[in-house]
Amino acid sequence: ILGDDKESVLKALQHGELATGNIVENFTRAFGSYIGKKYGVATCNGTAALHLALRALDVKGNDEVILPSFVCNSVLNAVKYCNANPSPVDINPDDYNISLEDTKRSLIGSTKAIIVPHMFGKPVRNLEDFIALDVPVIEDCALSVGASHDGKKVGSFGDLSIFSFRATKMLAAGLGGMVLTDDEHLYERLKDLTAYDNRQHAGESYNYQMSDLNAALALSQLKKLEGFVWARKIIANHYTGMFKKSAVDFEFPNVDGDNIFFRYIIRHPRRDEFIENVRSRGVDVAKPVFMPLHRYLNLN
Repeated sequence: ILGDDKESVLKALQHGELATGNIVENFTRAFGSYIGKKYGVATCNGTAALHLALRALDVKGNDEVILPSFVCNSVLNAVKYCNANPSPVDINPDDYNISLEDTKRSLIGSTKAIIVPHMFGKPVRNLEDFIALDVPVIEDCALSVGASHDGKKVGSFGDLSIFSFRATKMLAAGLGGMVLTDDEHLYERLKDLTAYDNRQHAGESYNYQMSDLNAALALSQLKKLEGFVWARKIIANHYTGMFKKSAVDFEFPNVDGDNIFFRYIIRHPRRDEFIENVRSRGVDVAKPVFMPLHRYLNLN
């Protein structure tokens, strides 16, 4: 957070619009243009964005939603908000992204959506094959804002895409999220779902708006996002260079290609012992996912 970020928020405070105003609209347009989607709705966080995306697709009770088991619990929460049935599938062992083959095996008649997260900054490599399954795809870009697949930004491929701007994310707005789409009908549905007051009917709606203060910080950060991506790649190369010179007993990621390294993920045969050892030296390391979803759901 640099001086220009602080100045942007200060100007928003001086403008006097603290809730949802012109700055949110400006950020929504700018971010949609950056990703390559026509329509967007800014939200208070990424979980809210995912909930809205699911409801825009009319996901409800008894519908099946496919999602990877190795993902943040908030993704599961958004499915639960819809009273739908989560169907967790396995991941690829090399990139930690959702398995296409296991997704195909899990498709049933009541499958209403597939949530495809780009995990830890690594884009899903066979994204087009997921879209070809003829089931609505929601790209979860919460951990990969700024990454590209086949020359296009992640989030530009699915029927809907969702993003998180939490303080720890690639683009940090304190709190905030976004859902994007090219489908005008889905966009109108998203707008209706977030119109929480002054409505002609008393239907379903959610007070999920982003504030102008968060949007002001997000707009400032967006201008520097490509620099953030570049810096993370440099740091990842630095880590890998050091590890290759030492007698390491863990697997580390490939720094080549499209990985923007939201997290630098390694695999260690004695994980918990390794974490305790490194933390004792003043370096914070942790499991990238606290607990896989199939364990929350008592599936084994």
